[in-house]
Amino acid sequence: MTIGIKHAGPSSSLLIADGVPAGWTISNPTPATGATVTGTTITWTLGAFTADTTVTYTATPPAVAPVWPANFNGRVTGDLGIPVAIGGSRSVAQSGVFLYQQGVYPGPSYQGTADAHILAYGTGTNYSGRNTGAVLFVEEGNNTNLRAAIPLLRFSLEGITPQAIIYEAKLRLYHYRNRNTAQAAFAGPQTVYAARLLRDWIEGNGAGDHNGRAALSGEVTWYWARFNLERWAIGGAYGSADMAAPESSAIASSSTLGTWVEWDVTQMVRAWADSSSPNFGLKLTQDNVVGTSGTWVIGYADFYSGQYATDLSVRPILAVRAYQEATTRIARWELYR
Repeated sequence: MTIGIKHAGPSSSLLIADGVPAGWTISNPTPATGATVTGTTITWTLGAFTADTTVTYTATPPAVAPVWPANFNGRVTGDLGIPVAIGGSRSVAQSGVFLYQQGVYPGPSYQGTADAHILAYGTGTNYSGRNTGAVLFVEEGNNTNLRAAIPLLRFSLEGITPQAIIYEAKLRLYHYRNRNTAQAAFAGPQTVYAARLLRDWIEGNGAGDHNGRAALSGEVTWYWARFNLERWAIGGAYGSADMAAPESSAIASSSTLGTWVEWDVTQMVRAWADSSSPNFGLKLTQDNVVGTSGTWVIGYADFYSGQYATDLSVRPILAVRAYQEATTRIARWELYR
């Protein structure tokens, strides 16, 4: 980090303070003389200077990354006593980072996410008619009775124009539990694939435990993208008209408990942003092919959903790094003394 100070008057001293997000560390201040680091804040007391100068320091993120990317923000108050906001989620988004999280990013009013897990038991006769759209988590996995659970998620891409250049997009889910059953415990690491969905579906309002409740008309289930209105071509959204080939994978295991699991979804977000494919969201499954189900690792991985209310910060996140013209000007500030 570099802070430039332009000299515009008589020789004088100056006090400078800057900060980093929680969990980051500050090191290597230059000049070291006059620099003090307290937690996430660094200050300099500069002696009299007569020309433009700079101060620098190194900002290091935590070893276990927080929600990517972290936002820097702060205020600068000049000689006129008027505070000017710099950074923050709004300014960062305008300059190329777009975060989507229900009720959090890009703001508290954002309600653009949908998530549910669809269920089957054996041939799908027991749980295939259940909807889980209002359950506090989405579940992925199965047990020895072949009861499968497949999460579906969707984010509306507010603020991204069709002309945007998408550099990178990441889906992040907070892995809070490995659920065991009477039939089997969590057997080990699971490779979970992310695939773009090709058919519209409706989240629904099925609440309760991992089984949700009986679906109402229009709600997503194992066999229905919209119950009693439109079927999946193959149950579980496996048909070639239901899903595209998987784009990436991530590992869910005992070691990922209490952390974010991340999938690269750059290609599908590009397709949604430029409208070359409708934004029907994605599915997460241990199957890496279209049209059939393979052999899964036994056990269930549970991730907080957009309905989880105890801590909004652990709801699913889509983070997109893109270039496009900002809709409003971002303040560029310089400090004169």
